[in-house]
Formats: sequence, structure tokens, C-alpha cells
Amino acid sequence: MWGAKLYNSTMYNKIFVLVLIWFALVLGVSWLGLFSTHGIISPILVIVSVLLPPLLFFIVHSRSHKLQQFFSSLSIKMLTLLQTWRLVGIIFLILYGRGELPGTFALPAGWGDIAVGITAPFIALASGSRQIRFRRTFIAWNIFGILDFIVATTLGILSSQSSSFGLLAQGVTIRPITILPLSLIPTFAVPLFIILHLIAIMRTRSL
Repeated sequence: MWGAKLYNSTMYNKIFVLVLIWFALVLGVSWLGLFSTHGIISPILVIVSVLLPPLLFFIVHSRSHKLQQFFSSLSIKMLTLLQTWRLVGIIFLILYGRGELPGTFALPAGWGDIAVGITAPFIALASGSRQIRFRRTFIAWNIFGILDFIVATTLGILSSQSSSFGLLAQGVTIRPITILPLSLIPTFAVPLFIILHLIAIMRTRSL
């Protein structure tokens, strides 16, 4: 028992340090303005920032038995409640209302995040259920959360002023999302929450 607690504590510390380093790296890149050049978003860099961390997590997790054991010990309720932070997505709607973000990006991104965030507590409360119906609902909810990010990121890039990718570009740009502090949302928060969704789906084996 004591050995397990010590192991979990050590693993928590290691993961915390890795996430801190990851955050510092993204913060540095954002501070240097590499996600945006003269207001034009750098689509490739954003795509890499969103997809690479979850991909690396999936690869490392699939090959590390110790990491699998650690994540299998995490509370499904806690993992679900963390998604309540997605309510912050209301900022997209506020910026859209001010005319600072295009509706093609802000509306689906904002309402999608709010839908996940507002339902998270209810899903968490039902997480103790071992019924097959709930298990399917839980998996579907997490998949929806991931798809919301994919759709929002795609629409954001298509709504950018990039000459190659900005097929849906309008007069209003997504520049506020490419500079600090909002640039941390697509480049750090989004991949982090995708990883939390993946962990939650993996944890359904115990439901």
C-alpha cells in the first residue's frame, strides 16, 4: 500500500514536471509570436501543437505498462470534472459579439466547449454506474469532446488569413487566438484536454 502511494506520488511529480516544461515551451513560442506572423496564423505549427502531444501520449502509454497502471488508478469522476473548465469557451462567443472573432470559428468552438463543460458535472455524477448504457454514453461524450476540438481547430485554420488555408476567411480575423494569452488555448489547453479525454476513454475498461 505504502509502495503504491509512493509510486503514484513520484509519477504525479514526473508528469507535473513534463506538463510544466510543455507549457513553458508553448508559452515561449507564443511569446516569440511564432504562431502568428503579422496577424496571419501559422497553420502547420498550430496543427503540430494540437496533434503531436496526444499522439506522443498515445504511443508512450501503449508501450509503458507502468504508465498504464498509473492512469488506470486515476478517478474517472475527477477526469470528467476537469472538463468543466471548457466553459471558458464562452470567451469565444464574447469576442464574436464584440466583432473580434469570425462566427465561422467562434460559434461552433464556443458552443461546443460550453456543451461539454456544462454536461461534465452530470456525467461525473453518473460515473459510478457500471451499466453498459452509461459506458456507451460516457465514451460517446468523450468522443464528442475530442471532435469538438478537431472541428474548432479546423474551422479556425480555415478562417485564418493564411493564403494557403484560409478558405473561409472573412473581414474579421482570428488574430486574438494567435497571440498571448489566448494563443495558449489552441496550443496547450486543447491538446491537454484531448489527452484527458483519451485517458477517460481508456479508463472505461473498469466501468
